[in-house]
Amino acid sequence: MFFAELICLLIYFFHRKLSARDPEADRTEPSLKHKLLFCISGTCDMFNFLLSVFGLTMTAASVYQMMYGGTPLWTFVFSILYLKRKYYRHHYLAVMLLLLGLIIVGLAGVMWSDVQKICGTRV
Repeated sequence: MFFAELICLLIYFFHRKLSARDPEADRTEPSLKHKLLFCISGTCDMFNFLLSVFGLTMTAASVYQMMYGGTPLWTFVFSILYLKRKYYRHHYLAVMLLLLGLIIVGLAGVMWSDVQKICGTRV
């Protein structure tokens, strides 16, 4: 994730350098609102990473990875709420299958940890 953000930053600097050569390029400075929105999203990303690390220490790596795979679910929900995007039935079906898979993996992780506590084994 951070590598992808670094690539975006490099592309931004490259684009900025190319536009500096063009005297007719639009060089408006971003407004305070845009800077603030960028800072808020960056802070949320770092907070997400911090919580993910704590979650990884408290659960099995396989369960953590599967639950982290639920990111498209939140992207779907937020795109409906904030972007007012319309989806077809097959999109809703795919998200419901994703949700079902997350529930199964989450329950399996919880039940497996209970079995390990009862049996006293660690695999």
